[in-house]
Amino acid sequence: VYTVRRRLKEDMALEAPTFLSAEPRVFEAIYTGADRKFRAASAPRRALATFLLGQSRRLSEKRLTRLTNKLLEPEASRGRRFGWWLRYHLTSLPNRPFHGLGKLLVYRKILKATGGKLRGAISGGGALPRHVEGFFDTVGLPILVGYGLTESSPVVACRRPERNIRGTIGQVRPEPEVQVRGRLGEPVPPGEEGVLWFRGPQVFDGYYRDPELTAKVLDSHGWFDTGDLGRILPWGDIVFTGRAKETIVLMNGENVEPEPLELALLASRLILQVLVLGQDKKHLGALVVPDVPALTEVLGEEPRLNPGGRAQAAISSEVNRILGHR
Repeated sequence: VYTVRRRLKEDMALEAPTFLSAEPRVFEAIYTGADRKFRAASAPRRALATFLLGQSRRLSEKRLTRLTNKLLEPEASRGRRFGWWLRYHLTSLPNRPFHGLGKLLVYRKILKATGGKLRGAISGGGALPRHVEGFFDTVGLPILVGYGLTESSPVVACRRPERNIRGTIGQVRPEPEVQVRGRLGEPVPPGEEGVLWFRGPQVFDGYYRDPELTAKVLDSHGWFDTGDLGRILPWGDIVFTGRAKETIVLMNGENVEPEPLELALLASRLILQVLVLGQDKKHLGALVVPDVPALTEVLGEEPRLNPGGRAQAAISSEVNRILGHR
């Protein structure tokens, strides 16, 4: 991660890409760099940036509400669609001047870290934290999130610019089909969570010389079991919710998906990586890798590492106290 942060800025400045396809960690690194500069700014500058970001965030949320209304009622009358359009423009009118000011004074400086020419981006290969995609959408660089696997060549779903719904992986592409099934392969009611299955011309025929493993993931009709959990929204977009094999079963029988918890913890600028644990235990726990530069800012000094241990990475009690309250 530190290597990504160190080299990313100079590489982006050198290449000045107009479009970027990357894993979530790249976007997190850009976000973290912007957040660090924001916190290092003077109090008046921070106050101004916070106000402008808040206004732009409200504008972004109103735009998203208008879009979801259109998707929920695709056959709505012309009068109803005009009502959505009018409500959006009237309620967003107070936010628009401040959003323009934010682009002029703050956001273009943030986007300059990407080389200054970036017009679009796609994230894939992992879950993009909601606070990171919300931040980029707010400053004027909406990120399209895609989903796929090696076995599906690889993309089967991706958001589109005209229906970029945060928190989803978009709709399936024109060729593949999607089903949501229970853990035993049974169909689940629309809108409920289950395992994502895909079928289409880009789905592989099987693992090389391994019919046993192939039979575990491909049924007789060519449907591929991704092992990933998700649900389909009423208008057809897919929400990825976790991985079936990573579900934690607590001692009381409660099933917990760790990924949403891990993404929520990663919203803290003090946490670099996190792993939620708890299989067959009474309670959940988390293994946390702290962000040392961010902790240094909070502590006013380099965090002390306790001696001993194979990894020699036990953090001082002061750092554990700070992480436990963030």
